[in-house]
Amino acid sequence: MQRRLNSEAPASPRRLGKEPHGLRWASHRRPSYGEPSPQQQSTESLANFWLSPPGSAILKQFSIPFVHALLSSLIGSQNHLLVRFPNNIKHDFRKPAPLLAETVRTVFYPCSYLKFSDKTNPEELITPQKNCLEGPIFSSLFICEDLHLAPNKTRALVLEAMRMKVICVKKGHRKDLAPDFTVIATYTDGAGFNPALSFCRDLRDRFTLELVLDVHHFKSVESSLNIPSPITKDFDRLFTNHVRLLRTVDTSHIYVSNSLQQYIRDIIICVRNHPDVGIGPSPKGSSAILHACRIRTLLFGFSYARPIDIDTVAPSCLCHRIDLRSEVAEDSRSILHGVILRLMPPR
Repeated sequence: MQRRLNSEAPASPRRLGKEPHGLRWASHRRPSYGEPSPQQQSTESLANFWLSPPGSAILKQFSIPFVHALLSSLIGSQNHLLVRFPNNIKHDFRKPAPLLAETVRTVFYPCSYLKFSDKTNPEELITPQKNCLEGPIFSSLFICEDLHLAPNKTRALVLEAMRMKVICVKKGHRKDLAPDFTVIATYTDGAGFNPALSFCRDLRDRFTLELVLDVHHFKSVESSLNIPSPITKDFDRLFTNHVRLLRTVDTSHIYVSNSLQQYIRDIIICVRNHPDVGIGPSPKGSSAILHACRIRTLLFGFSYARPIDIDTVAPSCLCHRIDLRSEVAEDSRSILHGVILRLMPPR
């Protein structure tokens, strides 16, 4: 009787996150349970691309954090990236933001670029520029240089676009943006002052993470424009198609254990209670860490999150969300690294 009941019981489906050792989506390893989902297929195609000659050439050219940070802003529909240039970078590179925009446009993904100033009106974002049919804000990837210098009404338009994916073209008329509309805002440090802190809290919370590009990164970025054209063409054909597929991927299938989610909450609580922090991160900080952790797990080809994923993305997700006290001379990233070192990650 017991044997008959066991034979009639339906087999429970194997969940992706319940694998004891995880799955590594590569060309030599296929899932053993039915047809893979579109998310799993996109993960496998990305893993296969890194094994191809164009993918290997790009990983040799750029550092992995640079590639992952850019891809993190391109995966999904609500991921915006904040890029910070050190103050000394202009001594070696006169125009770092246009160089970054040209690199992203040539190697990674089509994009539009606009340099903001204190006289930038909202009409400049909507009015078509040279050789363009629409304004720069109607692109799926919009690179903004010195957004903190723009007037409040211009920043309000960018915030509306990031939050609603719709902008007001003229009174009584609205226009939809691309479903995968993404903003990459760049700024340069000045004498220890963080211009991103001049953003309102709502605008800062819209950026998933902050990427710091130093001179070492920019040397690889500058030399990337000299990649041989056959590799660039293969890269554009293979990699851009993968990115377009990944932009629609839902990362909720990446398994994050309850202990890791509690670890994220512990980091947020410790940062808020830190004596050098005036205003801690908002509740969106924990969701940003969770989302960025899943994206990093996806890019590495795993099906489950690890503590090292959280330790890696947490400083970049929180550094622009906290306000330090005026008498504190430390950087926000050093404080966040100290908090993470004092916490015990789950086993």
